Amino acid sequence: TVDRSHFLETIRLKRPQLYKYAHSAYGKHSFLYFNGLVLLSMQGIQQGDPEGPPIFCDAINEIVFSLKSALNLWYLDDGNIADHYLTVLNDLRTIIAEAGKIGLTVKQSKCELIFLGNPSPEKQADILSEFNSICPGIQVTAPNDLNVLGAGVGSNAISDFLNDKISELSTLSDRLGKLD
Repeated sequence: TVDRSHFLETIRLKRPQLYKYAHSAYGKHSFLYFNGLVLLSMQGIQQGDPEGPPIFCDAINEIVFSLKSALNLWYLDDGNIADHYLTVLNDLRTIIAEAGKIGLTVKQSKCELIFLGNPSPEKQADILSEFNSICPGIQVTAPNDLNVLGAGVGSNAISDFLNDKISELSTLSDRLGKLD
């Protein structure tokens, strides 16, 4: 639900060759028809718009590049940052504040905190408390269970990911025999 005026202005400044297209698509609200109802579409990018992903990336680009964490990886709205916990904490504050200014919210229940370097249980509790103060509901994930963009990175996650794929392939294989 990124604010349309924000991404239109970003496009006007950074990709002027796309501005006329984006303005014609998003300059005014559009009508969505559903089951006899008319809904106004007044914010965000339309699903299915082939320019949607790059428009979204342009909209958040300034936020992403303002972060200080040594690891700063993004795929659309899925971000991964890593550094000393204070750097990450400050970056998370920045993300929450700046995203709010352009109509976006951080889904806190989907945020994950992973402790690297084996801090003591007391230190982990202190760090978690600091993160919970700005992101209530943040989940703690063990390094072995780490997933990035749905792919297992940690040893347990890799095993789980491969087992899920084997199960999907088994189901597919069983169903292929039912086709003419």
